[in-house]
Amino acid sequence: MKRSSLLIGLLVLAATSLFYFSAWSIPAAGRRFAELFQRAEYTHGVPRHLLARMAQQESNYDPNARSDAGAVGIMQIVPRWHPTVNALDPIAAIDYAGELLRRHFDRFGSWVKALGAYNAGPTRLAREVSAGGVNWLAGMPAETQAYIARITADVRVS
Repeated sequence: MKRSSLLIGLLVLAATSLFYFSAWSIPAAGRRFAELFQRAEYTHGVPRHLLARMAQQESNYDPNARSDAGAVGIMQIVPRWHPTVNALDPIAAIDYAGELLRRHFDRFGSWVKALGAYNAGPTRLAREVSAGGVNWLAGMPAETQAYIARITADVRVS
């Protein structure tokens, strides 16, 4: 009886692990920042690999990346909206992105919405949540919809 209970427990643990396991791992381009991602995720309570996957989507791990919209650095932070962080310093930018993503999660209650707020801004997200309710994502820009889909395809969050 004990042996079967242990076996059942191990099977449940294995099934649960498969549900939460993500085959995604940090690509070679981002591995030099792996410790920074891990530290920021731990410090701010962000799901494993979420910041690393965001950085891949944002800049492909380029700490000198610049967008036409004025976003800079590995985490594509807009200095105009976030003047207190040196967005070109990967250490500062990754930690700040972790803190910011956590604030968005605390405000909106889900990591998917936190990603939407990070990409399109919290004001836009709040407006779409208010107007669309559970269908908020349909009102977000196509870029944000694609951003969320690509990241959550690799790192499962809700």
